[in-house]
Amino acid sequence: MKKVGIVGAMDVEVAPILGLLRDARTDVRARMTFTSGELDGVPVVVAHSGVGKVNAGICGYVLTGELGCDAVVFSGVAGSVAPEVRVGDVVVSTDCVYDDVDATNFGYAPGEIPQLGTARFAADPDLRAAAVAAAREVVGETAPDARVHEGTVTSGDSFVRTVDAARHAHETFGALCHEMEGAAVAQACWLARAPFVVIRAISDSAYGFDLDDYNEGEAAAAQLAAAITLRLVPSLPVHP
Repeated sequence: MKKVGIVGAMDVEVAPILGLLRDARTDVRARMTFTSGELDGVPVVVAHSGVGKVNAGICGYVLTGELGCDAVVFSGVAGSVAPEVRVGDVVVSTDCVYDDVDATNFGYAPGEIPQLGTARFAADPDLRAAAVAAAREVVGETAPDARVHEGTVTSGDSFVRTVDAARHAHETFGALCHEMEGAAVAQACWLARAPFVVIRAISDSAYGFDLDDYNEGEAAAAQLAAAITLRLVPSLPVHP
């Protein structure tokens, strides 16, 4: 790969990465900020997409279709929808799927967009393995009680904060965590045939959601996801 795109939906997710960029240059497209530079010699574009599927999908297209990124890493926070995934844990995506798409009355699988040809967008195996290795290193050094999971990430335009909504994502899709952007970036990468992986640190759980706990957990989880991404990027093979 020649250039890596790094996406975060919120400022708290991208700020720790932006602060370490060398030779940073900022470009605004589709009202989103894209900052090009280098991380440990690796050319990257760090994108602040904003929240939600439409923002994320457009961001993924700009990175792969306009700015020359041939791999994309999503770094950020998510809520647990699986009882075994705790606040402070990390989920690396095996695949991403929408949990708010339903055309099952026409014979499509849950989450499948009609006529697209797939319901799930699989993470690149090499990126995924490298992300898991980076996550285990960082967690081992900074948060030894946390666990690194691999599994399905669901995305939708609703914040999952009830047990019923969490059970729907977990039981219908086998999801470990839910957020609002990953599947849209994954779809953009799938359309562009660009490898991707989603790294999510768990900020909250629907099994006992509390807004004050979320506000505290968000900052810590964003820092953890950023640290993993910063460890991952220099390990990726980059060719001129």
